Amino acid sequence: MLLSSTTLNERELIAARDVFGIKPFYYYCDAGCDLDYNSDYDSAYDPSHDTDSDSAHTPAQNTNTFAFASEIKALFAHPNCHKKLNSDHLPEALSFEYVPNQNTIYANVYKLMPGSYLSYKEGTLSINSYHQFTFDSEQGVPLDDWADEIDSTLVELMPEYAKESKKEVGSLLSSGIDSSYIAYILNETVPTPPLQTFSVGYKHAIHTELPDALSFAKGAGFTSHSKKLTADDFFDAVSKVFYHLDEPLANPSAIALYYAGLIAKENCDVVFSGEGADELFGGYHIYGEDYHYRWYKLIPASLRTAIAKMISPLPSFKGKNYLIRGAKQMVDKYSRPNFVFSDEEVNKLLKGKYSHYKGVDLTRRYFDAEDDTKKRAKHSDKDSYKNNIKDSGESGSKDSNEKSGKKKDYIQAMQYADFHTWLPDNILLKIDRMSAAHGLEVRFPFLDRRMLDIALALPSEYKVDQKQQVKAALRKAAASVLPSEVAYRKKLGMPSPLAEWMRDPKYVPLFRAAFNSEVARELFDVTYIHELLADHIKKKTPNLQKIWSVYSFIMWYEQAFSESSESSEDNEGSEDGADALSKQTFNEKDTADATEDLP
Repeated sequence: MLLSSTTLNERELIAARDVFGIKPFYYYCDAGCDLDYNSDYDSAYDPSHDTDSDSAHTPAQNTNTFAFASEIKALFAHPNCHKKLNSDHLPEALSFEYVPNQNTIYANVYKLMPGSYLSYKEGTLSINSYHQFTFDSEQGVPLDDWADEIDSTLVELMPEYAKESKKEVGSLLSSGIDSSYIAYILNETVPTPPLQTFSVGYKHAIHTELPDALSFAKGAGFTSHSKKLTADDFFDAVSKVFYHLDEPLANPSAIALYYAGLIAKENCDVVFSGEGADELFGGYHIYGEDYHYRWYKLIPASLRTAIAKMISPLPSFKGKNYLIRGAKQMVDKYSRPNFVFSDEEVNKLLKGKYSHYKGVDLTRRYFDAEDDTKKRAKHSDKDSYKNNIKDSGESGSKDSNEKSGKKKDYIQAMQYADFHTWLPDNILLKIDRMSAAHGLEVRFPFLDRRMLDIALALPSEYKVDQKQQVKAALRKAAASVLPSEVAYRKKLGMPSPLAEWMRDPKYVPLFRAAFNSEVARELFDVTYIHELLADHIKKKTPNLQKIWSVYSFIMWYEQAFSESSESSEDNEGSEDGADALSKQTFNEKDTADATEDLP
């Protein structure tokens, strides 16, 4: 939850954010605010220590302005809160798909981190941490017992969540185990079943989870509501989605969530969802990376590095990527910036000077203190890696710097990093904004503190097992009530046909127009981003994530800084997606240029 209160006699404001970051909390603090970061709080969050940034603390006016809100756009309604792009954080926005940690893409606007609280008194802002995630694996407990504990806890807490609502409840439903498990138990709980479920997919059958979701809903006796999205539906929602997101978030699944919220709100006011299960119970395949390389890591690191350097220039062959990745430290393999633009590509993409930018450093402090003894000492009594990521003694892997000889539980390390970055800044922000767009409340049973207690005690071999089965204990629990094909279905991650739409002559003009826009010419190497699009169209290189990262940033920028920026409701219309978007965002010359020389 998010709390704020004012002590009238002391003229002090106190506010706190929940431990997961379920709800966003933004604040505006210009250079007139005196920042006081308590010793119990990680000083790495201190904006005043941002030595790489020239713009983040340059006040638009010499005012002592502090304001807070759950949406960034609300801050700029205040006359002393001035909207300004913080270009220092462009690399993160484009590489991570979002701006991580306490920063935002706006100058002087920050996020209160999950598990933290602030106080503001007489011009001084103090920020403290009240919670740390502490792993403490309980060894010797059989998998069946863990599965029973997960199932019984969910069954116990679900009625509490449902009874809190005086309104009719429903559930978002994909084909995956998380939402299916929640929906099944909720259906046994709601006073007037059958449960209403809401699912979104795509008309291209190869790119949709919808048939499986609807099949499960029918078998379970749910009343299902669904929508099949077309490309026009997708692009028609882009400007509305970025209006509500407030920041660039380059995750295409936000579009599907927008429509899921739309159809849900037509039928109920409260829905349940399965967010958090992947982070708590080990649902990402990257979590099994250390075990995947267990034999290759027996080769000395220096030799693996030499092999990687030798084969890197060679043409692609089977096993090449395995050998190259096998030479990297786990923090480098895990770090999400590598999934969009590398550090070298960032400097090629952006016109600004970002040679200092090292994406991995933004997650390293959460991931592996052994790489930097100074960071370890700095965090020893705060977000301590030594205290928060304990050695389970089960992984059998060497430390990532391979110097100490100590074993390290990399699954817990990756979870810990995801708790602080991916979960609050991408997953939860996305669903919060897309549900709030329709006035829909979402509840997350997996993010109950009782479920967290189980997850922190669960040994890593029951998160990702030796067969590389992710969420092993959770799947075992779900299998007690769900059909086996549902409980053990492979994770899909809300796939979409966007890669193909980027090659469709009907929609290519949208991307070309965006890449010719004024903001593109100001911030990006336009030749480079057009090359990314051309290579993707020709199927030379699959550049879906790179193209969407740049395109969505431009769409957000046009929405945020346009003089006629209006709410999404004002942009509703009957035009099809391609026509509506190009008319909203680009002038006629941009669109004409974009259609020339189409492949």
